[in-house]
Amino acid sequence: MLRRLTPLLSRSCSVLKCSIYVTNSCSIRPLYKFQMDRIEKILLADDDIEKKIMALRSEVSDVEARIIDNILIERLEKENRELEEEIQKYRNELTQLELANGRRQIAFANILQQSKINEIISTKENAVEEKSKDSLAPQNVSKTDDAAYNVESKKVKKEQKKGDKPDKKKSDKSEVKKDGAEEPPVDVGRLDLRVGKIVHIEKHPDADSLYVEKVEIGRKEPITVVSGLVKHIPIEDMLNSLVVILANLKPAKMRGITSEGMVMCASSDGVVEVLRPPSESVPGDVVTCSGYINSPDAVLNPKKKVFETVAPDLKTDSEMIATYKGERWSVESKGFVKAQTLKGANIK
Repeated sequence: MLRRLTPLLSRSCSVLKCSIYVTNSCSIRPLYKFQMDRIEKILLADDDIEKKIMALRSEVSDVEARIIDNILIERLEKENRELEEEIQKYRNELTQLELANGRRQIAFANILQQSKINEIISTKENAVEEKSKDSLAPQNVSKTDDAAYNVESKKVKKEQKKGDKPDKKKSDKSEVKKDGAEEPPVDVGRLDLRVGKIVHIEKHPDADSLYVEKVEIGRKEPITVVSGLVKHIPIEDMLNSLVVILANLKPAKMRGITSEGMVMCASSDGVVEVLRPPSESVPGDVVTCSGYINSPDAVLNPKKKVFETVAPDLKTDSEMIATYKGERWSVESKGFVKAQTLKGANIK
């Protein structure tokens, strides 16, 4: 019986050993993983702690530097106060010594006031001296000096008579300036800008880049305008179109043909566009600029350079409308003067 039970017992023991080993191995793996996760968390926390420590150290160093600066500032302010007190003390002692020696004390607000007072005193003294010399001069002269003095006095009288006579040339000029109206300010109001219609156009016979245009601007006869737009605007776009003309330029010859005005255009980076008035405009309509009085010169004087002064402030705005210093050009009750596509472009 025992012989039969022995092999059974040995088998059961081996089965038990295997089961114990399996259970032990299964329990160790999750425990190892758990421990590693904890270690990683501890390391991360350690890094965060170190960063916080470094930040705190920098803050502490900044606070210490501020405290030291404040301490130094307080010391300097204290030393300045002490120095000011010492200076005032020495000033008081100096004034007492000067008063004891008979020196008069004058309180000046500042050096500039002192210099002004000195100038006033010196001018008064000079005036007194001149008066005294004048009063003494005729009394202390000899006979020869007396004769010379008389001659000089006669000369002075003659000069005074001459001075009393009005200088015709000077007086005439001054009267012209006084009688004439004051010259208006140099702005866009000095330009005679008008709506014009090109009724005839052809190329200049002696210049390939120039047009010769006949433009109606409300006068009895069309004016002649020579413009260098051949390379920029087709001739068919110019004919019978409405444009803006600067009509008070001094007439000038361009390749043998006299030009009496200028077609106003916007230009930017080599692109040129003719400024167009409102479609309802008619030749002769005046183009004005809001905020500026329209008082054009009869003819712009080239020496005064009115247009050259105004031109840098002539531009198109973000809506392609012509402006002067941001104020828009318009034809009264009809609309604004515009370019076709150019924004922020110069006008000339």
